[in-house]
Amino acid sequence: MKALLVGIVGLMLCVPPIVVGSIRWYKMAQFDIHCGGHLKRAGDANTIEMASKELETAIQYMEVNGLTQGSEQLKENLGKSRDTSRKILPNP
Repeated sequence: MKALLVGIVGLMLCVPPIVVGSIRWYKMAQFDIHCGGHLKRAGDANTIEMASKELETAIQYMEVNGLTQGSEQLKENLGKSRDTSRKILPNP
């Protein structure tokens, strides 16, 4: 009986970190697929037009998914990046 109780408690202590880790891994993979790739392509772009387009796609993804909430510095930097690309390229 005591061994069963120890096994159950041990299992209950192992499950939450596995679930939290799995969720974090999934969200990280989703960000890499939907946003990280666009940021990389914007940084490696050969033309201003391509960089502007990829940056705009990444910013839209972050805004739609609420990734800009709570960080005023991030919002400010994204706004500056967007404004700069629009000054250089009138129609991104």
